[in-house]
Amino acid sequence: MLFGECHEPGLERLARKLFERLPCPLLEARLVRRHDQWRLSPPRPLRLRDLAPEEQDLFASALNRHSRKVWRTPKARRRYRFDLAILVDPGEALPPSNRGALKAFIRAGRRLGIDVSLITRRDAGRIAEFDALFIRETTALDHHTYRMACRAEHEGLVVIDSPRDILRCTNKVYLHALLRARGVPAPEGVLLKRGDRRPLAERLDGLDFPLVLKVPDGSFSRGVVKVTDLAQLEHQAGRLFHDSALLLLQEWLPTEYDWRIGVLDGQVLFASRYYMARGHWQIYDHSAAGVRAAVSPPMPRRRCLRR
Repeated sequence: MLFGECHEPGLERLARKLFERLPCPLLEARLVRRHDQWRLSPPRPLRLRDLAPEEQDLFASALNRHSRKVWRTPKARRRYRFDLAILVDPGEALPPSNRGALKAFIRAGRRLGIDVSLITRRDAGRIAEFDALFIRETTALDHHTYRMACRAEHEGLVVIDSPRDILRCTNKVYLHALLRARGVPAPEGVLLKRGDRRPLAERLDGLDFPLVLKVPDGSFSRGVVKVTDLAQLEHQAGRLFHDSALLLLQEWLPTEYDWRIGVLDGQVLFASRYYMARGHWQIYDHSAAGVRAAVSPPMPRRRCLRR
């Protein structure tokens, strides 16, 4: 492999991933077939003199492409004080920030002397080029967003969301326990465990229907269902237990909107309202053909809180 490039058909993606994990310009990796399965032998670095003359030409071309793609021009380095990477997924169905918001981030950054670049998961090997990483993909633990956040933090970058924040805030079970421990008013609820042999009726702990059943790491109203009776609860719990060992069952408290509070470095920055989809009890309605989102009523711009 030459800077993550491989000329064997079908192995280009594997070569790129290996280079992201082991950023060595020249790397040899062999696939060995054992017990009817292909296994990757430990990769080993190569020296330039180990290459044949024609392979040295390929190395020079790969080096040229890698240099043009990675390093920034001296002009960009003089113009901006800092370099910010924004991690996005162009194919994400429900991205945290749409194209308009991303363009606004870029404009705002450059007004402040920050060079803003949009990157994807394929750019994990470039993280050390930047001063900060802003994640605008939906985060999850067993996911490249968490791995890239860990890598960026290890490299000394400022990271939003940090690995610790992803660990805490993507877990509804953790938040439920934290709010209860701190005495913050929140919907009453109970944890359901997949291995619990007791009938569900014995685990309701005094809760009355209707109720809301949630997977710990659901987002954008996914993995969150409303149940109106015991039969519906048993059906939905059985379905969700296929993907999660824990479920959170909470009382249903309907509201017109959710409050979202933005906090940075211990300081409250803003408070905003997320309205429910029309005729639905969630921000996103996945029951219709296609996904319907809330249409906010006319209201002032997002309010910034200043001391």
